[in-house]
Amino acid sequence: MESLSKNCEKLAKGQKNVQNKTLQDFKKLSQLLTTISDKVKSLGDQATCENSDVSDKIAEIKKVQAKLVDSHKDFYTNIAKYNKLIEKTFKTDLIGISDSNALEGKENIINCVIVDHFIRNSDFELAQLFCKETGISLPEEPMSRFTEMHRLVKEIRQRKLTGALEWANKHRNELNVRGITLEFMLHKQRYLQLIEDGKTKEALSYAKQNFQEYITNGQGPKTQQSSADDMISEFMNFDAQGGYLLENSAADSKCNISSTGGSKETSAQASPLIDTILSLMGVLVYANRLQDSPYKDMFSPQQWENVAHAFSSAFCTLLGLASESPLATSIMAGSLSLPIIIKMSQLLTTNKMEWSQKEELPVEVPLPENLRFHSVFVCPVSKDRATPKNPPMMLPCGHVICKESLEKLAKGLRSNMPSLGRFKCPYCPSLSTMNEAKPVYF
Repeated sequence: MESLSKNCEKLAKGQKNVQNKTLQDFKKLSQLLTTISDKVKSLGDQATCENSDVSDKIAEIKKVQAKLVDSHKDFYTNIAKYNKLIEKTFKTDLIGISDSNALEGKENIINCVIVDHFIRNSDFELAQLFCKETGISLPEEPMSRFTEMHRLVKEIRQRKLTGALEWANKHRNELNVRGITLEFMLHKQRYLQLIEDGKTKEALSYAKQNFQEYITNGQGPKTQQSSADDMISEFMNFDAQGGYLLENSAADSKCNISSTGGSKETSAQASPLIDTILSLMGVLVYANRLQDSPYKDMFSPQQWENVAHAFSSAFCTLLGLASESPLATSIMAGSLSLPIIIKMSQLLTTNKMEWSQKEELPVEVPLPENLRFHSVFVCPVSKDRATPKNPPMMLPCGHVICKESLEKLAKGLRSNMPSLGRFKCPYCPSLSTMNEAKPVYF
C-alpha cells in the first residue's frame, strides 16, 4: 500500500506538470495561429504555404504539436504502469478467505449500520433514500440530534465557539461524570483565539473568568483551594499598558506548582488541568511573537480540527454511541488485517494444514491503538490467549495465569480434591490453592 501511495503522488504531480505544459503549449499554438492568420490577411491573394514567414510558423506549430503529443504519451504510459501495479498489488483472490454465510440473517443489522454511517456524515438525503429502498425505518431522533452536532461542528471549523460552549455548559454534569473535559478544551481554544487576534487583555480577562474553576475542581480543603488560587493569580499579573506579564515569567518555562508558592500537598491534589493552565498563562509572554515561541503549535490550524473531533466524540458519547462510525471502523480494521489473513491462508493451504479455532487466529494481527477495543491477556505459562472459558486468574501472590494452566498445576496434588491441594506459583515461591485464585476482568 505504501508503494501504491507513493506512486499515486508521483502520478498526481506528473498530471499537474502535464496540465501546466499543455496550457502553455495551447497558448503558444494560439499565438502562432493568430500570427499566421494576420500574415495571410496581409498577403491577400499572394499568401501560400511556400511563403517563408508562413512556412516557418507552420513548422513551429508542428514542433509544438509533437512536443504536446510526446508529453501526453509519457503521462499515459505512467498511468498504464500504475494500473499494472494496482493489479499486481490486489491480484489475490479473496474467495479463499471469505465466508458467504458470515452475514446471513443479519441484513437488517448491516442496513442499520450503513444508515448510521450516512447520518453521522450528514448525508441525510442519502440515508432517507437508502431507508426507502431497503424498507427500514429512519431513526428520526438520532437524525435530529446529528443535525445539531454537524451544525455545531461546522461552526467550530469556522472558528465560532459560542454554540459549542453553550452546548457543553448545558451538558456539563453528564460530561464531568464521564471524565470528558470538553468545556475546558473549548475555553482553552477561545483563549488562544483571542491572543492570536491580538486581544491580549480580553484573553487575560477570559482566563480569569473561566479557568479558575478548573484549578482544583472544587476538591480538597479550602486551604488547598486558596493556595492554588494564589498560585494562578501570580501568573495572571498583567501590565495594562504594555500587555506583558510583570512578574513570575517563570510561567514561560512551565514551572510546577511547588515553585510558585503552592505546597507539594496542593500539587498532588490539584486538578490535572493545572499544568495546561500554567502553560496557557505562559503564552502571554510571547503574545507579540507567537510563531517564534515554544507555544506556536497551539496556534496550528490542526488544533481547530482537533477541537471539532473532540466535540463530535463527546456528542456521540452522550448519545450512547461510539465516537467513530462502526462501519468505517470495521472497514479500516478489516483492510489493515487483510494482508496478514491472506498470507496466513496461503501458508495453511501450501502446507495442507487447517485451523479449527473459530474464535482465534493463529497469528497476531497488529492494529493501531485506536482500533483496539478489548484487552487481550496471554497466559505466560501456556502462551494461550484468555477466553471466557479460560479466563485469567490471579493468585494470592499477585501473579496471573489462565484457568487451564492453574488446573494443570493443581491436578495430581490431590486426585480426589484438587481444589484444596497447595501448589507453588510458577514465578515465585508462594504456595496457593485453586480456591484462593480469583478471576481477573480486563
